[in-house]
Amino acid sequence: MTKQPFDCSPRRWKGSLTPSRGSLLASGSIISGGVALGGVLTLIFNFVVTRYYGAGEYSTLGSLLSFGALAGVASTGIQNAIMFDIVAHHSFGVVTHHLKRLGVVGIALMATSPLVAHFLRVSIVSAAGGLAFAVITLWSCVPVAMLLAHRRVVSIAVLNFAQAVVRVAAIVPLRHAHPVVSTLVVSMGAALVGASGMAISALSSESTPLSGVREQGTPIAQYLLGGILFLPIMIPTWLARHTLDATRAGTFALAVLLGTTVVMFAGPVTSVVTPRVRDGERGRVVRDGLLITGIFALGAALMVRLAAPVILPRIESAPLYGLTSDLGPLLIGSVVWSLALYLTWVDVAGHGEAKASVGLAAGATGVEVGVALAFPSESVLKWGPSLSVCVYLLGMWAIRRIRINDLWRQSS
Repeated sequence: MTKQPFDCSPRRWKGSLTPSRGSLLASGSIISGGVALGGVLTLIFNFVVTRYYGAGEYSTLGSLLSFGALAGVASTGIQNAIMFDIVAHHSFGVVTHHLKRLGVVGIALMATSPLVAHFLRVSIVSAAGGLAFAVITLWSCVPVAMLLAHRRVVSIAVLNFAQAVVRVAAIVPLRHAHPVVSTLVVSMGAALVGASGMAISALSSESTPLSGVREQGTPIAQYLLGGILFLPIMIPTWLARHTLDATRAGTFALAVLLGTTVVMFAGPVTSVVTPRVRDGERGRVVRDGLLITGIFALGAALMVRLAAPVILPRIESAPLYGLTSDLGPLLIGSVVWSLALYLTWVDVAGHGEAKASVGLAAGATGVEVGVALAFPSESVLKWGPSLSVCVYLLGMWAIRRIRINDLWRQSS
C-alpha cells in the first residue's frame, strides 16, 4: 500500500500500521546508550557545580535540581499515557488534550513554591526556579511520546545527549553568577533545547506508528504513577536537606544523584517494551525486557560503586566524607526499584489498572518517610529506598500476581 501524506488537522497517519519487530536489546541499547551518555554529562554538570560552589551550597542546589530529576522520571507516566493515546488513535490530535492537562499540572506545581521553600529552607524565588525546571521537564515528555509512537529511538538518544552537552557547556561561562541562578537557568535552557529538537523531529517524521486498541480517555492515575514511583528514590535528598548539616547533606545528595542514574539508565528498556505489550506482544518480550533491565541496572550500579569513590574526591579536590558508605544501600534500592518500575509499566501497558499501583507506591513512600521521621539517622535515610521497594513489591505481588503471571506466561 502506498503511504499517504499526513493530514494537517488533526494530524493522522495513513498506510501500513505493521510494527517493526526489531531487536529488543538493540532498541533498548540505543536509547539507554543515549541516556547513559547524557547521564554521564549530567553527573559532570553536578560535579562541576559542586566544584565551583562547594558541597555546602550543593545541598541547596541538589535539592532544587532533584525536582527536575523527579519530573524526568515522573514524565515516564505522562509520556506512556500520551504514547498509548497516539497509538490508539493514530493521530497527533490527541496531544492537545494532554498539553492542556500539563498546563494545569504546571500551575499547581508552581503554586506550591511557598511550601517547598519552607521545607527546604530556601527562598521562594529559588523554590519557584526549581519547580519551573520540573515543569519544563514534564512538558518535554510530549515530543518524546510522539517519537516513541514512531519508533524513533535514535532521535531520542541523540537529542538526550545533545541536551546534556548544552547544559555542561553553558555552566562554564555562567559560573560567576549566583549559584541558584546559573544552575537553574542553564538547566531550564538545556531542557527547552532538547524538547524543541524532539518536537521538530517528531513533527517531521514520515514513519508509521504502532497500532493498538482504542480507549476512551486517559486515566489520570497514569499521569501520577511515574512521579510517585520515583519519590522513594528522591525523598532521601529532601530529608537529608531537612535534617542534616549543609555539608553532609550535600555529600548525601551526590550519593542519591548517583543512585538515580541507575534507574535512568535501565528505564529506557521499559520505553521499548511497553508499546509492544500495548500492541499485543507478551511472553518472551516481557521476560527479555526484565532480564535486560536487570543487566543494565546492575551494570550501572557496579560502575558507579567502583568509580565514584575514586574519581569524585579528585574532581572536588576535597574529601567527601560518607560518600562510600552512602552509595551501597542507595544503589541496592535503585537497582530493585528499576525492576519494580519495569514490572509496573508492563502491567499497565497490558491494560492493567494504574490506580492500584499509585496507591501501593503512595503507601510505600509513606512507610519510608514515616520510618525516617520516627527514627532519624543516616542509616535509615540510606536504606529508605530499599525498605519502600520491598513494601511496594509485596503489595504488587499480592494485588497483581494474576495479571503479571498472565503477561509472563503468554506466548508472543
